[in-house]
Amino acid sequence: MTIPPSTSETTAVRSPWWRRAAVALFRWVYRLTGAALITAALVFIVAQTDWARDYMRTRVLDLLNGQLDGKVQCTDVHLDLFRGIVLERPQLFAHGTTVLEAERISVAYDLAALFGRTLAVNTVEIVRPNINVVRGMDSVWNVSRIVRPSADTTTTPPPDLVIRVRGVSVTGGHVVVDDRTSARGSGEVFDPMHLSLRAFELRAAVRLALRDGDHSIGINHLSFYDEHARTMDVREFTLAARIRPTDVDIQSLALRLARTDVRLRATIDGLDLLKDGINDSILAIHPIVGVVEADSVWGPDIALVVPDARLQDSHRSRAP
Repeated sequence: MTIPPSTSETTAVRSPWWRRAAVALFRWVYRLTGAALITAALVFIVAQTDWARDYMRTRVLDLLNGQLDGKVQCTDVHLDLFRGIVLERPQLFAHGTTVLEAERISVAYDLAALFGRTLAVNTVEIVRPNINVVRGMDSVWNVSRIVRPSADTTTTPPPDLVIRVRGVSVTGGHVVVDDRTSARGSGEVFDPMHLSLRAFELRAAVRLALRDGDHSIGINHLSFYDEHARTMDVREFTLAARIRPTDVDIQSLALRLARTDVRLRATIDGLDLLKDGINDSILAIHPIVGVVEADSVWGPDIALVVPDARLQDSHRSRAP
């Protein structure tokens, strides 16, 4: 006699194949992610050892100095979980001068962007730098002797690459421009060849499309004062501009001094700025077309840039 199965006994039913595949995929992703995190943690821990830091410092300096006419030195190079590659007390020498010395420089990359033909730098942070741009009595600027000239003199088109720097930060800087072939002025007139900019603060972003020549620059904050021309006290400067081979588009520019507050929008059609540069003869062919708005303009601030101007006190204006 056959006894039928009880209703309390159930036959196991297999899950659909797609569900079993999803569970297996999840398990493998989970395991691989855990292994990657553990490996990254071990690499990070090893990178903090004295041996690893000495090795990294040697390799980074060899890599940099191998591409330069100048020379880079620093006391330490290490990996930071939040800042990326960090150079402590870096110095850059060129043409017998110290071009740069800083408390710290850190660079954080986005390696995944390389798959999209983009060299992405998340942050570049420069802390308390002293920057010296010097023209010696031989009429040579020290910054022109930093990069070693290429041995390949053939002309090649720019690579199909986009360079994107999402954040550049300079804090507590001192920037000096010194043309030693000419005498320093009295400080009553703006002299771009003789500057000593103190309390230099900068926050900016850059996008460079090398092959197309389509470049965008954004300055979110720039401030400084010139110790040789104390009326040049820039409290806030911001800029959004696009530079292409066909034009220059200044989408917004704002400048606030102690007693001057102006804003500008302008375009220069037909100008290839990087190829032709800019001067009076260029501007005669490609005039600036824009709008200037001023909440206040102080006479001495105008006279610093335009010595023949005779503007007294403060004024407000809007001019196309």
